[in-house]
Amino acid sequence: MNQKVLLVSLETEKSSALGRNLIENDYTVSKCQPINDKILESILVLKPNLVILYTEEPESMLLKTINLIQDNTPIPIIIFADRCEGTLIRDAINAGASSVVVDSIEKHRIRPIIEAATARFNKCQIMKVKLTDVEMKLIERRDIDRAKGILMSNKNINEDEAYKILRKMAMDKNQRMGELAKSLNLASELLD
Repeated sequence: MNQKVLLVSLETEKSSALGRNLIENDYTVSKCQPINDKILESILVLKPNLVILYTEEPESMLLKTINLIQDNTPIPIIIFADRCEGTLIRDAINAGASSVVVDSIEKHRIRPIIEAATARFNKCQIMKVKLTDVEMKLIERRDIDRAKGILMSNKNINEDEAYKILRKMAMDKNQRMGELAKSLNLASELLD
């Protein structure tokens, strides 16, 4: 499958070599200048499968751009850099880069680097979805517990009876218990 790559770099000899290596590995390459708003715009227009950023050394502005990209349109991002000192690799990964490759644009390494970075990105995306689902379930559970507490104190009933009332109301209204509980909690706040 021929993947589309957005290569973001200033035109240099090394970035041109990286572009040639991508093409020789059967990737379709589009190029973009490393100007923050242009990168996001290019991603939205070109819809690449991944973004490769070539830089001499990742800078804080580049890391902010990666963070912005991941917040708006999550996509695998690989940084190829001539050097990367101190905490820049960790900072780049925390910003949303899937991989940081230092001082290597060899043709035979391109495909495995891209495959590893894409696999890591996909796994992280699955984990984010699962985390969001768990967070929503916890919020729903909290809302249900609060609604049961409201029913228990207002109707002077035990927890099981409050749960049964909530469940029956949810079924009667064809609503999820969490949605009903949230409505009951909001109504209670208004009346307090």
